[in-house]
Amino acid sequence: MTTAALTALTLSSLPILAQDKPHNWQGAYAGVSIGLSSGSSVVNLGGTPAHTSLDDSRSVGVFAGYNFHLHNNIVLGAEISHRSEQSTLTVGPGIALGASTMVQARVGYAMDNWLLYGVVGSSRADMAGHAIPGSFTTKGIVYGIGADYAVSDHFILGAKFTREEPDFAFGGTTAFDSKRDSLELRASYQF
Repeated sequence: MTTAALTALTLSSLPILAQDKPHNWQGAYAGVSIGLSSGSSVVNLGGTPAHTSLDDSRSVGVFAGYNFHLHNNIVLGAEISHRSEQSTLTVGPGIALGASTMVQARVGYAMDNWLLYGVVGSSRADMAGHAIPGSFTTKGIVYGIGADYAVSDHFILGAKFTREEPDFAFGGTTAFDSKRDSLELRASYQF
């Protein structure tokens, strides 16, 4: 046997070097997430604006979406998610920023079994507490980055970092302007 033939036979037998068919990200998916959140807030209740840190918080969530896998490995999609905080984020004296629902557009690039993506969209978060009458819904933008790995044709693991910027205004003035950063670990099923 020649050296070239022996080298070719050895390299072709190594499973690490074998190329599997890249994952097809086209289709619907749904899953669950766990995460950590923190951030900051500016509270303006008619006096001097107060800057405060948001307490660290744990979250659990659910999400669902649909991806379009284009021929050039670009992946476009849309996702809706709901995240419930396990402990409240205090944005001011007696005020808490709680659960949030997000609608996001996704743009990503697929490489083998990996999908690297960015998101941008809209966020709605609950706000309540004894310092304000009733409960309110804050609205704002959400943006971030993420990475998913296809463990199999249907099972996906991933991580995503997002920043929500919910605010709330009454009397024509922005009373609460918050920034909430979240890091989530995600598991999903692709249909």
